[in-house]
Amino acid sequence: MNLRTLSYNGKSLGDFGVTADFSETFAVPGLEMETWEIPGRNGDAGLSNQRYSNVSLKFDCLIRSDFRTNYDDLIDFLTSSEGNYERLEYSADPNIFRMARFHSSIEPDMGKYNKWGTFSLVFDCMPQKFLKLGENKIQYSDAQISSLRNPTFKRSRPLLIVEPTTADGTITINAQVIRVTANNYRFYIDCELMHAYRLNTSGAAVSMDSYVSMPDDYVELMPGENRILTNDAEIAIVPRWWRL
Repeated sequence: MNLRTLSYNGKSLGDFGVTADFSETFAVPGLEMETWEIPGRNGDAGLSNQRYSNVSLKFDCLIRSDFRTNYDDLIDFLTSSEGNYERLEYSADPNIFRMARFHSSIEPDMGKYNKWGTFSLVFDCMPQKFLKLGENKIQYSDAQISSLRNPTFKRSRPLLIVEPTTADGTITINAQVIRVTANNYRFYIDCELMHAYRLNTSGAAVSMDSYVSMPDDYVELMPGENRILTNDAEIAIVPRWWRL
C-alpha cells in the first residue's frame, strides 16, 4: 500500500480516490472484568473474564476528485460485506492487520461543485492486531521435537494443518495433546474454534471433528518458547501471533 492508504477485504480504498488520516487509530481495547465492592476495603475487587472488547477505529478521509461517484461506489463496496468481519490494513502500521466490520460513514463535507469532499469511516474492530509474521506456515515432521518462539506477550491459538496419515498419531503443544485418527485427508484444526475440518473439491468446509480428540482446554502458544512434538503426524502451524 502507498502512504496514507487503507485496504479492506483485499481491496485498496485508493481505488476510490481515498487518502486517510490515521491519527485516531491508536485505541487500546479494554479488558473485560467483573468488579464488586468489599465493605471496609478501599478500591474494587475484580475478576478478569480473560477477553478484550472490540474497538472502534475512525479514519478521516479525503477524496480529491469526482467525489459523488467515488463516494457512492466506496459505500457500495464497504456495505457489500453485510456486517461480516473482513481484513483491514492501513499503511501507518504495515506489519499488522485487523479483522473489522464496516460500521458507518460520517456525513461528508463537500467542496465546490462536489468535486472533492472529506468524511470519516468508522470500523468496528476485533481487539487483536494480528502480526503478518504470524501468517507464515511452520513445518513439523513426524517424531520431531522442536520449539517455537512466540515473539509477543499474548497467548495465541494457532491453526494446524495436518497431512494424511496411515496410523493414529498425536500432536503435543506444551502439555496439550491432540489425538488424530488415521485418515486420507489433509485437514485443519482451528484451535480458536476447537474445530477440525477439511475442504472438499468445491472449497466448502467438511467437519473432521470425529477424527480428532481435543484437550478440554484451548491449545495455546504461550509467550516465549513452546515445545512441539509430533508422533505419526506431519503438520504445519500457522501461529496467529497478535498483540493489542
